Amino acid sequence: MAAYRARLAEGYIITLRQSRDSLAWSYDPTELVGFDLYSTIYPSGNFSAPWGKLTVERGGVLVRNNFSSITIVAPAALDTNAREITGDGWNLSVNPGWSLKPDSARVGSFVVSRNS
Repeated sequence: MAAYRARLAEGYIITLRQSRDSLAWSYDPTELVGFDLYSTIYPSGNFSAPWGKLTVERGGVLVRNNFSSITIVAPAALDTNAREITGDGWNLSVNPGWSLKPDSARVGSFVVSRNS
């Protein structure tokens, strides 16, 4: 849990926001790890929403229990205009019309947002 907390709650992250109705996902339910009252660790899985597709092979992601957000560890080198972003154990394909923007609530972190 300490490793998950350091990576997904205290380190630099990328946040993907969506509504429960807009998220499609597949995962192994026997792998899930309760993180706190509001979130669960999904060690692996596939997630897609209007922002694009996230494939997680290892390392885990933090998913809010209401599915309003998914958090992944931000890679050290990050091109915020890239369509394909790869991190430690995951790959994110960002759909056209969406991009990474600095997270105003968390210095050094990013949010995938619709371009305005």
